[in-house]
Amino acid sequence: MHIVGGQETPIKDGKIEGNNISFTVTLNFGAEVKIPHKATISGDQIKITYEMMGQTAEIVVKKVK
Repeated sequence: MHIVGGQETPIKDGKIEGNNISFTVTLNFGAEVKIPHKATISGDQIKITYEMMGQTAEIVVKKVK
C-alpha cells in the first residue's frame, strides 16, 4: 500500500529486478491518473522517483539503526 492524503492506495504492477523496484499507483482526481514509480535499493536506503504533472519527485527512505 502507498499512503496518499492519509488514505491507503494499492500498489500495482510491482516488479523487482536485482536492486531495482518498479510499481504503479493510480490516483483519482476526477479522472484516473497512473503514476509509475522507480526505486533503487542501495545499502540501508531506498531511493524512489516518480513523475506527476510534469514534475519529478524523489523520496529517500532509510533503515533506522
